[in-house]
Amino acid sequence: REVVATPESIALGRLICVAEWNGHKTRYVPYSMEQKGKETRAKQSLKRLDDHADKVRAELTGGFVRIEHMPEVPMLNQEESLQAEEMLARVEKASDVAPKAKTLNGRPIFASDLELARWVMDHPELATEQDRKVLRAAMNSTFRMLLEMECVDPDALENVITRKGAA
Repeated sequence: REVVATPESIALGRLICVAEWNGHKTRYVPYSMEQKGKETRAKQSLKRLDDHADKVRAELTGGFVRIEHMPEVPMLNQEESLQAEEMLARVEKASDVAPKAKTLNGRPIFASDLELARWVMDHPELATEQDRKVLRAAMNSTFRMLLEMECVDPDALENVITRKGAA
């Protein structure tokens, strides 16, 4: 490139260099890193598409979805297997001996209104007026939802409470 000195440039001082526009411009992110990022994003996107396609195929055929990683299950040696069987037998034996329900004068003591409701549904003829009064007071929307979640029919319970209360 040819540098031409003009009278104006000489009047301002001595010319020390000529700068080119974007002469030392470099990329903020190196090209190799940018390319690697594009490839990584593309691979992840394709994997998500494959997973989605597998799920759609499984729904269509009623089959199973592909499992990426299965953890290794450690194998027990003979001694460990015997110890596990003995422990299982002790647990089963302990669970066979159920604790006796707490009673007062032959009548169970209930820890919650839900237990009382279940007992009244199973033994409507033994329910007292106090049992019915407690359950009537508890019959709000939250308790009804709890009964439904615990597989107790709230309408049937209400019928038992009102029928026995009227008699």
